[in-house]
Amino acid sequence: MAELKELSLVICCPRKYKFLNMAKNLEDFELKDNDLLLTRGPYSGELFRDILDSNANATALIMGPTLDREGGFSIKDFAEQSNNIDVILTSPRGDSKSAYDDGTVDFMPVKLNDYPGVIKKLAHKNERTVGILETTQPSDGKVYPGISAVAVPEIIEAADVLVAEMNELQPKVNGLSYKYDIFDYVRECSVPLPKQPIPEPDDSFMKIGENIANLIPDTGTIQIGFGKIPNAIGQCLTPEKNLGLHSGLVTPVIKDLIERDIITKGSGVLPSVDDCPLGSPGLTIAALGDSQEFYEWLENTNYIELRGMEQTHDPQLVSTIDDFVAINSGVEVDLNGQVNGERINGQQIAGPGGQPIFFNIARKSKNGKAIIALPSQTNSGYSKIVSGISKKNIVTTPRYNIDYVVTEQGTADVQFQTEKESTQQILQVAHPEHRDRLKDNIT
Repeated sequence: MAELKELSLVICCPRKYKFLNMAKNLEDFELKDNDLLLTRGPYSGELFRDILDSNANATALIMGPTLDREGGFSIKDFAEQSNNIDVILTSPRGDSKSAYDDGTVDFMPVKLNDYPGVIKKLAHKNERTVGILETTQPSDGKVYPGISAVAVPEIIEAADVLVAEMNELQPKVNGLSYKYDIFDYVRECSVPLPKQPIPEPDDSFMKIGENIANLIPDTGTIQIGFGKIPNAIGQCLTPEKNLGLHSGLVTPVIKDLIERDIITKGSGVLPSVDDCPLGSPGLTIAALGDSQEFYEWLENTNYIELRGMEQTHDPQLVSTIDDFVAINSGVEVDLNGQVNGERINGQQIAGPGGQPIFFNIARKSKNGKAIIALPSQTNSGYSKIVSGISKKNIVTTPRYNIDYVVTEQGTADVQFQTEKESTQQILQVAHPEHRDRLKDNIT
């Protein structure tokens, strides 16, 4: 980082920034041409609101999912009102998805552990890097990243100017923390956290959950995400399991599994901690809940630690966990075993995120399993098992990184199978109404 005497501070609206260290004596800061703004989603947007009236030409990179928040920042509104700032997303969701669809923001398809390289390349192309982090308010001279540590260490390392938006509603999750005096200026704010209702699985999703639960070793370590399928898996797991946790996301499903004594171990990549009931903590890089109660639990639990990508998504480190089971979903799977997890009819709905990384880790883990799970057809009756990924869609995970394809129709074991064997396995988990048509398209 640059010397503090070279830094300056902008106040672009009547709202005042509260300095934690007045001795820095920073001058008013103006957004400059060729500035690079780095932040991660979900983001409160305090500084972005302030620079709307700037005439400087700059680039903003928002890494990770951008989730809608009550009273929160609208990326779409910002991109439409700010003609001089180019916004790049790595995972268009919610409000930012519509901004991408109408062309007001751009999209960069990168895996989570590629963020350091992206930051380095963009920083090299721009004059100055401004890092913007939403954090907790200070406690014992420290701040915590709150519910997401995505790219946080990397943003801090790259920043010439470092900004903290200290949200009183962010939980202090064990793990990463930073002395507050590393920040060049701060603002206190109170922005509600994202709250995503946990979708209740129907009978077909429960069958998927049951099929997956049967694949998980009794002492395995799991990685699951958010949605109906993870919820169904959680409901189908029984106390006979003694599972470990190493995931990209912690949700109320994980909380429930801990409270039911099904997750009884941590990640295993960190040494044991005396006050951790799991021995060593379960690791994650982010959390997403359905209520403030969940976030309060997250702050008060010793079961979970929030860590950076170098520990949560490092294939060499995480693949040392035996029986690592990575479970992810997709838009569609073709008869070759290729997964499209990003587009529907050519429309981008997500980035690759951590799916390719965790599947790669599972394939390297001793007795690990890479599982792709999805319904056999959509609510409208379209098959999610397809003959091939069309040109307008994307292969997120290649066929050689998948061990099992699971639908409510059954489980396809495609690990170390020939092309013909793999195709026949996947065909059997397609919906019966579509199997004959799919057979006819096999070349």
